[in-house]
Amino acid sequence: LLSFDYTNIKNIGISGSAENIIKTFKIGDFKLQEDKSIKITNPGINFVKIRETDCKIFATGGWDSRVRVYGLKKQNLLAVLDFHKEPIHSIDFSSNNIMSVGSADGIISFWNIYN
Repeated sequence: LLSFDYTNIKNIGISGSAENIIKTFKIGDFKLQEDKSIKITNPGINFVKIRETDCKIFATGGWDSRVRVYGLKKQNLLAVLDFHKEPIHSIDFSSNNIMSVGSADGIISFWNIYN
């Protein structure tokens, strides 16, 4: 386990690791219950972030320097953002749908989601 995020609004969590699988989980009966597994092309997820404002999307930051944006409900891939040259180390969403991404390349990128 390298990264995870959880929202109690939807009772769903996302986790990433050195493997090529993103796992989703729920919390029930005071324990984690694995929900689904999403297979990805390149292994290694450094960062996972759920957009808290509406809990409709989440993003992962990988060792391959790409950010992948998924729909939370169906957990389908919506976009692959290929801008950075080094692994992704942080992702955050603002209240006005701007996603900020920090990378080992020393660059912070800003993405306007859905506009």
